[in-house]
Amino acid sequence: MPFVSYDDKYLGIIYYNLNTNLAWYKIYEISGNTLTEKKSEVNVQVNNIVFNYNKSDEVFICYSTRFDVVDLTTMQVKKSIIGNFRDVDRITGNLLYKINSAPGDLTDQYKILDSNYTNEILSFSTGRYYSARLFNNYFMLNDYFIHTDNIKNQ
Repeated sequence: MPFVSYDDKYLGIIYYNLNTNLAWYKIYEISGNTLTEKKSEVNVQVNNIVFNYNKSDEVFICYSTRFDVVDLTTMQVKKSIIGNFRDVDRITGNLLYKINSAPGDLTDQYKILDSNYTNEILSFSTGRYYSARLFNNYFMLNDYFIHTDNIKNQ
């Protein structure tokens, strides 16, 4: 599965082995017609690669229980966050992620961090849904949305 950065400078590829539920990924730098491998891992539970729309030098590498914020210029992990990546607000740069839940939980716990991923802006619970997004400080879930100012911290 290929992923291209918003500035067309990087390409990420994930290959899933359905027999083992593991994958390998590679991130390439694109220069003209040349691809240069910059980072890779094999036999890991990676499920997504998301290039940051707001910061062209960042990529989120999403594993089964955590995600890493990686600096594309150095390929160093800037921050590792326990939980499931959901979205980066394209206007504010704030980060939305879901806390890992136990099987059988009836609610999902979400957190929103500031654009530097250091300060928690909001923490709240919802029912079990899968398509949570964040845009211009609006939290969107399926066909519903609410401004984050109207959500109380929990």
